[in-house]
Amino acid sequence: MRVPATGGKPSAVTTLPEIYVREFLPPRTAGTLPGLGSPVLVSTDGGVHPAWRQDGRELYYLNPAAAMMAAPVSVSGSALSPGTPVLLFPTRILGGGTQRTPLGRQYDVAPTGGS
Repeated sequence: MRVPATGGKPSAVTTLPEIYVREFLPPRTAGTLPGLGSPVLVSTDGGVHPAWRQDGRELYYLNPAAAMMAAPVSVSGSALSPGTPVLLFPTRILGGGTQRTPLGRQYDVAPTGGS
């Protein structure tokens, strides 16, 4: 299952940008475009610049204090289930985690899952 992650979209509850995932839905009939499932909230207190672990089981992002967060994401059938995000370590990334910056994501995830 391919799952895009988006960041920087304010939630309906707060004005902070949050991290969401959505599943790609297969085309219903031949010749039609695939669709997107409903957005599922991953972050709990804001976040920007999401990046997937190579195996797709964890999503990394920056929280509003510019700390690196990791949220496990499991898939059961066609249902996405994000777990509770865990704070990994503080960063000194320009712009912190409260806004998207013109520089984009200033980190990457190693193939083994570290950032």
